[in-house]
Amino acid sequence: DWRVFGQNDRYFIKEYEEETNLQAYLVVDASGSMAFAGKGRSKYDHAAEIAVVLAYLLLQQRDAVGLFLHDSAVRTALAPSTQSGQWLRLAQALEGHRPGGATALGPTWQHLAERPPRRSLVILLSDGFGPVTEIVSALRRLRHARHEVLLLQILAPEEIEFPFRRGARFRGLEDGRELAVDPQRLRQDYLRAFEAFQSELQAHAARMRVD
Repeated sequence: DWRVFGQNDRYFIKEYEEETNLQAYLVVDASGSMAFAGKGRSKYDHAAEIAVVLAYLLLQQRDAVGLFLHDSAVRTALAPSTQSGQWLRLAQALEGHRPGGATALGPTWQHLAERPPRRSLVILLSDGFGPVTEIVSALRRLRHARHEVLLLQILAPEEIEFPFRRGARFRGLEDGRELAVDPQRLRQDYLRAFEAFQSELQAHAARMRVD
């Protein structure tokens, strides 16, 4: 500060603290697989609850928050805003939506990478089920667009532990197909495939600095 130096013959350094407003997008998977509930609430309900809490926290610190609800395509889009009514709009959009339809995480997230006009925080809420190569390609595209990316994987305990013991008929929530299986014979193969999928997805995300 040369003016103060001229008056006091002592050096003073001026420091500026700049407030920066973050632009955040909540990207919520609302495809059929998110309707799975097991013995509790559905994965979509958990994802929606997390989304509204994050939106509240972000808006409290005056950051702009937007929303994308999607299955194989974007079904609801709310532009980022810091206005007082934004939280209610987000909550109503999430509450009024019912999960369903096929999913295409990779292509949909690839498309969304182009939507934010500037560098943003992109928070993905999904079970993450899809071809790893497509998901990784989408995450890479989001990072290439210089977005900060946070992936919150929402899973039901049954998907992690596969506790089924008796013969059962499994029905696909996205295509309606049914498959009669002996869960005890299938369990080890399922858990092995699930753990391999998780490890591969986490390793790729870590390399791209996706939390």
